[in-house]
Amino acid sequence: MKRNIYKAILDVLLELHKDHPTYEMGKHFSIALSEYRDIFSVPDKEILKALKKYQEEISEEADITEDYIDKIVEEGMNLDTILDENEDDDL
Repeated sequence: MKRNIYKAILDVLLELHKDHPTYEMGKHFSIALSEYRDIFSVPDKEILKALKKYQEEISEEADITEDYIDKIVEEGMNLDTILDENEDDDL
């Protein structure tokens, strides 16, 4: 059983390395385990769970496209107009 968890952890790390080759392994571990005070006492199952959660979060962040960022910036530039429209609706 323990061997399967080790292999699963290594598989997640390999996927992370493939998807984010510029990130060091320490960065992945540091971010994934940032919620734990004492990482030396974290069970292997929890490490696997934390790495998978981190992997999901980092993939969601990667799904943000340049178009989406441009849209957010454009909406931010038009914030006065949006706020004025909301104030008119409240009246």
